[in-house]
Amino acid sequence: MILNLKYSFNKILMLIAPLDDRMSEKESHVVSKRMLALGFTAPFIFSIGGMVIAFYATANASVKIRNISLIVATFLGLFISIGVIFLMQWRINKKIAKEQS
Repeated sequence: MILNLKYSFNKILMLIAPLDDRMSEKESHVVSKRMLALGFTAPFIFSIGGMVIAFYATANASVKIRNISLIVATFLGLFISIGVIFLMQWRINKKIAKEQS
C-alpha cells in the first residue's frame, strides 16, 4: 500500500514538473522543478492527508476528541512540510557550495 502511494505520488510529481535530464552538468539548475513542486504542494499534501487520517481514525470518538485530533493533525502536517522545505534548502545549499568549489 505504501509503495503504491509512493509510486502514485512520484507519478503526480512527474506530471507537475517533468525532469530536465538532458541538461549537462554546467547547465544544471540548482533548484529543480520537482523541488519547487514539492515545496509548494507539501503543506497541502501533508495537512490534508493528516486531517483525513485523523477524521477516519476518530470516527467513533466524541466531537471534542475529533476536533482536537484534527487540529493536531493539521499542525503536524504543517510542521512536516516545513521540515521538508528546510531539507530542500539544505540540499540547495550543498549544491551551491559544490558549484562554487
